[in-house]
Amino acid sequence: MASALVGFDGFVDHIFQVVDQRHGTGQDFEKVRSISAFAQRITRAAGKSTNIELYPVETRIGGNGPILAQALATNGLHVDLIGTLDHPIFQTLSPKIQQYSLGVPGVTNALEFDDGKLLLGVTQPMDAVTQSHVLRVLPSLMHDLFCFTNWTMIVQMNDIVQKLLPQLPQNALCFFDLADPEKRSPEDLLQFFEIALHPHMILGLNRKEAEHILSILHKNTDADLTTMASTLQKHLPFQEVFIHDTRSCAASNGEMDAFIDGIAENFYVESPKTTTGAGDHFNAGYLTARLQEQSLIKALHHGFQISSHFVRTGECLSPGE
Repeated sequence: MASALVGFDGFVDHIFQVVDQRHGTGQDFEKVRSISAFAQRITRAAGKSTNIELYPVETRIGGNGPILAQALATNGLHVDLIGTLDHPIFQTLSPKIQQYSLGVPGVTNALEFDDGKLLLGVTQPMDAVTQSHVLRVLPSLMHDLFCFTNWTMIVQMNDIVQKLLPQLPQNALCFFDLADPEKRSPEDLLQFFEIALHPHMILGLNRKEAEHILSILHKNTDADLTTMASTLQKHLPFQEVFIHDTRSCAASNGEMDAFIDGIAENFYVESPKTTTGAGDHFNAGYLTARLQEQSLIKALHHGFQISSHFVRTGECLSPGE
């Protein structure tokens, strides 16, 4: 059985819909369907005030690390998970996951819309994720896959990466999820690119993250996904880059490019049940396929398949389904 080490965050996610028109009690309402419609409502309140109702949908495991770990375990991997996991909700994780906690989790209030989500996070518990704390709980490093998630919220991630990468097996895959780096300085991000050194590194991005990095590198941000993936792969230290959005995905490894139109392949979900965690499920599908040495196009297909199923049903697709 292949194994992975995943770290280093952990959140409790409270999922909400934003009420547009209420007709009765409970779920008898029309929701605000788009982020732009929500933005317009907020803009109209400028200089005045407004009442916005949030309807609680679900409370569940959150954080890039735990969600990715659960999806990898569902796809057959044994996972060592390091993160801020001191909460009963993490007891529901797969028994294939061995947990190593660094403290209490953060909290995310996720406002979900048909075209995306707004994540309102309380991230102070991530201050406990330090290089010394991680090293104290670190298990054996004999894994096939290492996943460094939520770089943005873990301020000391550069120190952790710099310490751990030289110790990892040279034939292992190393995956990095920046998790919306816009609020970190360009200098921090460029420093990360300088210290991220390993023979088999994969960077996974959504479109917004890719555009942000391209702007820092002074490259074209209006290109198609395939061109964006290829450009980033050429100008960053990663051997492989993949990018996804709700409608398509692309990957490049310097030797070949791959692209999937999610609408043509029936992966696009017009009315999602949930969107929070979709990217982590895409990452799990992609990485599982690459561990099996499948092609870029097959990895993209597997990632989109798992992500689409999750968005449609709220559940992770198991092998054979």
